[in-house]
Amino acid sequence: MRDYIIMTDSGGSLNQAEVSELGVTVLPLSFTIEGETYLDTPDHAGMHPETFFKKIKAGVQCQTSAVNVNQYVDAMRPVLREGKDILCICLSSALSATYNSACVAADELREEFPEAKIIVIDSLGACRGMGMLVYRTVMERRRTNADIETLAKFVYEQRDKQGHWFFVDDLNHLKRGGRLNAV
Repeated sequence: MRDYIIMTDSGGSLNQAEVSELGVTVLPLSFTIEGETYLDTPDHAGMHPETFFKKIKAGVQCQTSAVNVNQYVDAMRPVLREGKDILCICLSSALSATYNSACVAADELREEFPEAKIIVIDSLGACRGMGMLVYRTVMERRRTNADIETLAKFVYEQRDKQGHWFFVDDLNHLKRGGRLNAV
């Protein structure tokens, strides 16, 4: 059994302590607010969430960007060169192009590393729900020492059992982002 890593993106809202505890690789989404672009890193080096949400509450507009194909290739290639496989759990494809970017990168890298296993999974979730899925995945791996295919199966099973609830206090952000129509 080849060794493998678990990769995800910052859509799971894992903080730096959790990332360190879990030992996962996190690729940052980005956001642009007041003309400045920031990476959404687990250590919040670009902008702390408290500052971000104060700006949003004040009516400042924000635009988000998915992890792109090149970012995935740049993160995955060194892992594959080490002879490791990759299990990648992505932000919901209904909310972001991140999953699609990971799939395109994986397809490209499979040509370069035909012996490698790169499994990309759409979490169908976001925020702490997605983060919980990543957390459960790591805990299951530690508990069972599962191979990559077995752990991927576990992710699909857990994903399909998990529900997400969220509340918004201002529908304008959803409308502006195209997630809600004017009705």
